[in-house]
Amino acid sequence: LESEYGAEWEHKAPVEMVKWATQEHAEAADQQLVLLTQVLAHELTMGYESLENLRLLSVGQDQVQNLRQAMDLINACKDGFLRLGLQHNLRLILKAEALTQATQEVLEKHGIPAAASPDLR
Repeated sequence: LESEYGAEWEHKAPVEMVKWATQEHAEAADQQLVLLTQVLAHELTMGYESLENLRLLSVGQDQVQNLRQAMDLINACKDGFLRLGLQHNLRLILKAEALTQATQEVLEKHGIPAAASPDLR
């Protein structure tokens, strides 16, 4: 939350997120709060660009426990549709076979050096 809202995140972030980060307790030692902070524009994500700062709850049928597990589930989806379950009962559904190419195009367009930080590659 600090990277998205700055040092004063407890005062600037939505109340619901502050509550998750400060009052709710993890059910497992490796459980993390995982957020979809932004959807970058691409033909594949058309219609989803307004989604931002939403809690990622599930990938497919699996509940998200932490960022590593979410990334592994997303990367394992190679055919059919990638279905991301978000807070407020929202769903982001993308064609799985188009994900790799779309990711590369978005990275190039926005000058982003990698799709994930070194610890998640």
